Amino acid sequence: MRWRLNARCDHRTVTNGMLANGEFGNELDQFTMVVISVDNDQTENERWLKPHNKLSTFKNPVTQQKVKSLSVAVCMPPKHIECLSFEELVSFFSEEFIKRLEIKPNRLPKGLDYLRLTKAIKLVLCTLTKQP
Repeated sequence: MRWRLNARCDHRTVTNGMLANGEFGNELDQFTMVVISVDNDQTENERWLKPHNKLSTFKNPVTQQKVKSLSVAVCMPPKHIECLSFEELVSFFSEEFIKRLEIKPNRLPKGLDYLRLTKAIKLVLCTLTKQP
């Protein structure tokens, strides 16, 4: 399974390494965490959440193989995060994703052990937060 943490840093390498050997079922190819920070109006940000909280299938443009992807998103107005340092930002969003993973998505692939998956992701995210 491939893991995506859309950030311009080495956290993707860290998460891939820590989660690569996990046994979560063989029905999911990719898990993506998305941060929405479009507008200072929280309701406007929430409008952008739905397209990113989903189970989807797409065709890999290079291999032409189907990829089953689960995406979860959190949102925050830019004014709340623009004053944070990079480390504070990573810590803040790790905490937000830990909270978000408590909400089970409506659609999950058959055979996916969501509880085991979220437990493993939370362990990784805890390493990125300032909390023990």
